[in-house]
Amino acid sequence: MKCVFVVLVLLWLTPATVFACPPPDCERLGYFGVDDDQEVPPNLASIPWAPDSAEGPSYPAPEEQHYRLLRDPDGEAEEVAVTIEGLDDFPWQVVPDDGFEEGQVYQLETACPRYEVQEFTESVRFSTSAESAESPQELGELRVVEQGMTSATVASSPACSVEAQLYGARVEVELSEGASPWAGALQFETFVTAAGGDEPQRWRPSQVLAREVAPGASWVGRGTDLLYTVCESLDAPSTQLEPGTYEVYMTASLPGEDWRLETNRVEIELECADEGGDDVGDPGADAGEGDTGTTNDNDEGRPEDGEPAAGCGCGTTEGTAPGLALILAGLLFGGAKIRAV
Repeated sequence: MKCVFVVLVLLWLTPATVFACPPPDCERLGYFGVDDDQEVPPNLASIPWAPDSAEGPSYPAPEEQHYRLLRDPDGEAEEVAVTIEGLDDFPWQVVPDDGFEEGQVYQLETACPRYEVQEFTESVRFSTSAESAESPQELGELRVVEQGMTSATVASSPACSVEAQLYGARVEVELSEGASPWAGALQFETFVTAAGGDEPQRWRPSQVLAREVAPGASWVGRGTDLLYTVCESLDAPSTQLEPGTYEVYMTASLPGEDWRLETNRVEIELECADEGGDDVGDPGADAGEGDTGTTNDNDEGRPEDGEPAAGCGCGTTEGTAPGLALILAGLLFGGAKIRAV
C-alpha cells in the first residue's frame, strides 16, 4: 500500500512539458474587409468578412442571429437586410439586399454563435459618401518608404509568435485619383519575386501563427506592407525572405468586381547589418487591430511563459507527466514482487 501511495505522489510531482490545446472559443469573430471609421462610395457591393484563422473559423458558419448590419447606429439603429454569400470559401461576403444608401453611417456587428445569449462583440463602422464612384483605371505608384533594422513580433512555430530582429523594407501605394475614393475598401495583395526568379510569390506574413489578417490588408495595414529577412530570433519564423534582392509589386480589387489592378515594380535589398538604412520602427504601430486583424504582442496581452499564445490552438505549459514516475513505479513494484517470492 505504501508503494501505491509513493507512486501516486511521484505521478503528481514529476514535472514535464506538455501540450495544452484549449477548445476553440470566440476570442475573435474574424476580420472585416473595410477599414474602421472610413468613408467608402455607396456603390460598394459587399463587405468581406474573414474568419479568425487561416485554416477556417473556429466557429460555425454564421446564422442570422449571429450578425447584423445597422444603419445610423447612433440614432435609429435600423437593421438592414443582408445576405451572406460565399460560405464555401473565405472571405465571406456581407451583401446588403438593397445596397448601401448615400451619406449614411453603417455598423456591421457579429456575435459568438456558441453563446445562448447573443452579445455583439465585434464590429466595424464606416460611412458612405454622397456620390457613387467609378471603378479606378489605375491603382497608383508603389514606393519604398522606409528600409532598415527593426524588431517585431512575427508568427513562428511551435511558439505561435516570437520577438525577432528584422531587416525590413516598408512599401506603400500612393493611390491614383480614381482609386482614392475606394482607399478604405480596396483588397490589396503583395507579390515578391527573387532576383532571377520567374514566378511571383504572394507575401502574407502575420504576427501570430494560424491567425488571419483582415481581408485586403497586410499584417501592417491596407495599401502598405513590410517585407523582411530575419536577422536574429529565438524561434523559427513561419514566414520570411532570405537575404537578397527582390522585386515587389501590389495588386488591388474591389469586393464583387472581376477586375484587378497592379502597381509598378520596385526593387528592394534585404541584408542583415549592424549599421545602414533607417529604422523602420514598430511594424504594428500604425496598424490597429480593427484595420489589420493582427494583435501586437509587444506589450499588453503577451502570453506569460508556459501559457498558450492567443490565436494558437496548442501551446506548451509546465505540467505533470508520468515519465519518470512510471519508471520508479516499475522499480518499486518489481522490488515488492521479488521480496514476496
